[in-house]
Amino acid sequence: FVMNLVVFKMSNVFDWRRGIVNRNFFIVRELIRSGTFEQVVLVDFLAMRPVSRFFGLRRTARYLRDCAGSLPMKKRLSARHMHWNAAEVFGVKTPVQVFSGLGLYRSCKKDMELLTSLLHSHGFDDDNTLLWSYNAFLPQAFDIPAANRVFDAVDDWSLHASYRKEADLLRQNYKRIGRSAKQVFTVSEGLIKNFASSDARWVPNGVDLDAFSRHQDVPGDMKGLRHPIIGYVGTVQERI
Repeated sequence: FVMNLVVFKMSNVFDWRRGIVNRNFFIVRELIRSGTFEQVVLVDFLAMRPVSRFFGLRRTARYLRDCAGSLPMKKRLSARHMHWNAAEVFGVKTPVQVFSGLGLYRSCKKDMELLTSLLHSHGFDDDNTLLWSYNAFLPQAFDIPAANRVFDAVDDWSLHASYRKEADLLRQNYKRIGRSAKQVFTVSEGLIKNFASSDARWVPNGVDLDAFSRHQDVPGDMKGLRHPIIGYVGTVQERI
């Protein structure tokens, strides 16, 4: 039985290509590598709101530039989606398309119509599609026809300092998602309370042990440090 996969991410493929990876990346990588899915569509975080109050203009401009650089000249002004070489990052030949943010934001309804049309034209329907979402800003994702719907909560965005004005909306979104998703996973036990109406399960982040077990020469500027040495791998930003 052939299945297709649609993933609404909280990141974009250009960051993944630069090596900036997250829980979204590793889950998607393992889903694709499983060999279960014939086609994959990744919906970038900025795709649904490339220009809006949620995102700074500098970040939006960089994303649009990256999109334009990945498309042929004739398609740069019209394309909302693009083919992507999955083998470059995932090491698989599974066809992967990206619904991009190239094209000024008009309305979420219009974007959803464009995406639904794209999926329908490629044979995605409610019998053969797994919808997997990380985007708490877009509960409308669960209106797309799918055989199964999963939400993976990696944060409580209603508590994020940058989204104080949207806190009430986000709390309502979590409730709506909890009613729509067949399965909810959370990165911490505390997030389960946001999805009281669903079957929410705590699935903590794991560790790629192989990445840390390979022998590495000590960098020159660290050779004089006394052991043990404690390191941090990840993003450093104002939240931390």
